Amino acid sequence: MNIDESWLRQGHFVLGGTRPSFTQVVREKLCDALGLPKKDFGIHPYPGRGPIHTIYWRKVKSPYREAQFYAHIADCHAVLSLGVSVEKGYEAGKWAKGAERMGRRDPWDWRRLVKQIPTLLKTEIPIVAKELRDVRLGGAALSSDLSFQLYALPPDRGDEESEELCESRIFSMVDGDWFERGARGVKPEDIEAAVAEFDERKEWWVEVHFAKDLSLAEAARLDVEAVVSILKTFNEIRTQLRGEAQCRAGVAEERRKHE
Repeated sequence: MNIDESWLRQGHFVLGGTRPSFTQVVREKLCDALGLPKKDFGIHPYPGRGPIHTIYWRKVKSPYREAQFYAHIADCHAVLSLGVSVEKGYEAGKWAKGAERMGRRDPWDWRRLVKQIPTLLKTEIPIVAKELRDVRLGGAALSSDLSFQLYALPPDRGDEESEELCESRIFSMVDGDWFERGARGVKPEDIEAAVAEFDERKEWWVEVHFAKDLSLAEAARLDVEAVVSILKTFNEIRTQLRGEAQCRAGVAEERRKHE
């Protein structure tokens, strides 16, 4: 089963019908690859009504709090993003209620993102980039370019939600160097500062993506195995944000101390 390139042309996933469920097959193979129980790993399309542009795979039923695998088709470009997403809820204002409210003591993985972002950028992202080179698309090696995306939804948005309403900062790592879209090269510290600044927006909803972006031509060569391989490379970031694992570089250093 391959990604249908018409999805990217239309700007959303087309699921169901006579075609086997793409979301379920990815979940099954991803759980097998990571040794996770399928019954505890949910599939969550977004939005709940209308065309679906994002699919989340996560372990717990509580929405928003958990770092999760995701697939996203961009609004304005034929681009498919695969990786890990983590969200910051509303802490104040009229939208800070119900499941979307993030209290200071609530167990949201966003807290770990803010604390661990220096290590993730300097240690984990380069490891992910290296592992992506082992993923094959129709026999060709996948590039190691990665993106780090910040999207913030303003409190005065009304009832609408779209990428066009979001304030965004898009960073890309190419051959080990970071760049910001529309700007010159940046340092990891610049990205850390952007995360800290977005974290201070108590009335804003913020979502961060650690992602591999694929063009229409690349996505057309993606089968489920390749999708799972790409998502799997981001699992260490997901488990660290979940509080389930230590930084791989830190673990390696501790092992060297005891050898």
